Amino acid sequence: MDEKTYSIREFSRRYRLPSSTLRYYEEVGLLTDVIHTDNGQRLYTDKHVERMDGILCFKRAGMPISKMQDYYHYEE
Repeated sequence: MDEKTYSIREFSRRYRLPSSTLRYYEEVGLLTDVIHTDNGQRLYTDKHVERMDGILCFKRAGMPISKMQDYYHYEE
């Protein structure tokens, strides 16, 4: 079965975040294993949806990005 994927535009709209924020989260290791197509497009999966839900929950609770990085590093 093929996994549902989302473009950066779809993901950005879903979470009401600029695409630059999504790229930043990938750069700092909060969003991992983002698919990059041959033409450079980013694709997100349902795994990323779950991760982003967690990131935003931590963000609302006031957790700094460095602590989120630690959490997800230890989770893996």
